[in-house]
This record gives sequence, structure tokens and C-alpha cells, in this order.
Amino acid sequence: WANSAFATSGTAAIFPVYFVFLFKNALGDEAIFLGLTFTGSSLWSLGIAIST
Repeated sequence: WANSAFATSGTAAIFPVYFVFLFKNALGDEAIFLGLTFTGSSLWSLGIAIST
């Protein structure tokens, strides 16, 4: 049980915030890719949508 709870907590609560933090440090508030403007949270959401 503990391993499953740890993985779920990390995936649902910690990783998205950390990803946005890294995105902003590396690229600023927005990045333009293929003519589309992405923020850190929108890119995270797109990655989740594509992976499922």
C-alpha cells in the first residue's frame, strides 16, 4: 500500500508543480513551439492527455 500511495502522491501532486517550476526557470512564462504558445501547466496537461 505504501508504495502505491507514494507513487500516486508524486504523480498527482508533486510532479506537476515541479514541472511548471522547471519550465519557468528554463523558458520563462511561455514558449512558442510550431506556432503555438505553451505555458508550463498547459504543456503538462498536453503530455498527460497524449500519454493516456
